Amino acid sequence: MHIEIICTGDEVLTGKIVNTNFSYMSQKLEDVGLSVKWETTVGDDREDLLQAFQRAGERADAVIVNGGLGPTVDDLSQEVAAQAAGVQLVLNAEWLERMQEFFSRRGRTMSANNTKQAMLPEGAELIDNPVGTACWNMKFCPACCASVACQR
Repeated sequence: MHIEIICTGDEVLTGKIVNTNFSYMSQKLEDVGLSVKWETTVGDDREDLLQAFQRAGERADAVIVNGGLGPTVDDLSQEVAAQAAGVQLVLNAEWLERMQEFFSRRGRTMSANNTKQAMLPEGAELIDNPVGTACWNMKFCPACCASVACQR
């Protein structure tokens, strides 16, 4: 299996923060017998991120994306993944409710900005995140650039 990890964010690309997430994820995959073949770091640029998604989709069997799932305008992973797969973003009411509960348990009110995190690529599957508000998984077929409908 060919695995690629895409790490996003200008702060990672410019070295303002050390990308410890990549080494952690890569080691965890190695621990279960899976090797990462490629790592791509891309800034917060829509076109560059789209190209990274498309390139990864062409060469990898599985793509893990780290970053770009937050509530701010520079968090582009959901939008660009949907664009690469040719699907729309749709509101996932279940995840929106769980995010509201997440904030409520902490005595906080969820900002309207966080609603963006419940806008998931059509066909995406939820992956539970009990410690944060980023959540989704999307099956993507590199051979045909289709989303979950492909049975390749």
